[in-house]
Amino acid sequence: MGDPRAADSQVPGSGTLQPWLAVNGSYDSYLDSPSGYSQSVYRSVNVSGGLSATKSFHRTSLIFGYGGSGSDYLGRSAGVQSDWRSSNVGALAVSTQATRRLTLDFSEVGGAANGGFGAAAAGLQSGGLGVLGSMGVAGRFLFGGGAVPGGSTNGPDPLQNNLVDADYYLQMSYFSSTSANAGILLTNRTMLNFGGSASFVRRDGRGYSDANSLNANATLSTQLSRRFSVFLGYSFDKIEFVQSIGDTYIQGGFAGMRYRLAPHDEVSLSVNDSYVDTKFVTTIALPPDIAALLGVASITSVNGSSRSYLGGRLSYTHSFQHGGFNIACNSMIAPGNDLILLARSEGCTVSLSRSLTPRFSVTGIGGLRRLNGMSQAGSRYDIANGGLVFAYRIFRGVSFTTGANYRAAEIKPSSQQTTDVVATAGLYWSPREGVHIF
Repeated sequence: MGDPRAADSQVPGSGTLQPWLAVNGSYDSYLDSPSGYSQSVYRSVNVSGGLSATKSFHRTSLIFGYGGSGSDYLGRSAGVQSDWRSSNVGALAVSTQATRRLTLDFSEVGGAANGGFGAAAAGLQSGGLGVLGSMGVAGRFLFGGGAVPGGSTNGPDPLQNNLVDADYYLQMSYFSSTSANAGILLTNRTMLNFGGSASFVRRDGRGYSDANSLNANATLSTQLSRRFSVFLGYSFDKIEFVQSIGDTYIQGGFAGMRYRLAPHDEVSLSVNDSYVDTKFVTTIALPPDIAALLGVASITSVNGSSRSYLGGRLSYTHSFQHGGFNIACNSMIAPGNDLILLARSEGCTVSLSRSLTPRFSVTGIGGLRRLNGMSQAGSRYDIANGGLVFAYRIFRGVSFTTGANYRAAEIKPSSQQTTDVVATAGLYWSPREGVHIF
């Protein structure tokens, strides 16, 4: 966020509050019945809302976002255990230039999401784009930054939180990621950043996947020109699975570049080499004759594994006057999800917000994710999720919206698949220019 080397990094401006509310009906068509449902879900009423706030002072910038959604499934044919499902997610980022050579950054992402939260999570189904509508899309600003296990290094990125962004079951998940960073300007072109993050995730009914994460990192970056910069650094992570396989330690170096193609276009690329040291528990069932002699049916052993993994991240961002476009792909070691503990995570996320005419706009989010189990050898989880919502402004801030979402998931080696298409239509309200109140 704050960078003294950028001439426009701290521009004072009036604060803008962008609230929004939406209500719509959904029709779900399940091609395969997901776990947790006795039969297909056909109809539901969805209510969602949120707000985003931005404020620039002389030395401090502030971004805040909140989104909440709830769905009520209609009729006995819904077959769900609970009629009402809800999600609430918030994000806060603060950056300040303490002195001419020192910047301080703080960010927080957290909430309670039913079915996880992220572009590749089950939570995308709720109310069109659900809570995603306020987090970087309908709020007219995109979240960016390079994500690391358990958090993000350059501001909150709720679409790639690496905690609950690829969950399978539709249970409630509670998560939080807090990060802090300090930057010291060594020369007019070179800056040293160091900081860390702490996060946790807790899932109802899935205690074995509960995890705590800690991260420490340091980055040295050089601005070679107004458009081009390079960076390198080191990071250390500890992931603790509190009720299952124990601790995992990840450390390694990374290097990359950022290039501003134009005033509204930026591309970044980074490569990292991570060394993973983990211990995990293995249970082995004994043959019946041996089990009878020993008096136990199985044995449990603790095994260690140390490996090096090559990963990286590529992203492109383009900002419009009323919206933006972002695509990001990465390969990294992540805590996993509610099925797989500790995984190599590979995937891409795309987000779009665009006003096509003064009255007509489109909003969309999509994600692809693959989790390859490291402590559960041979296990794999693939998920694809995407949606488009079209809005036509009827008068002032009230719009008619319609759209569709698609989600497909597959688990290996079981070959269990879940595929569904959701069509939605309803009303959406948000002030066109926001509310300037501070």
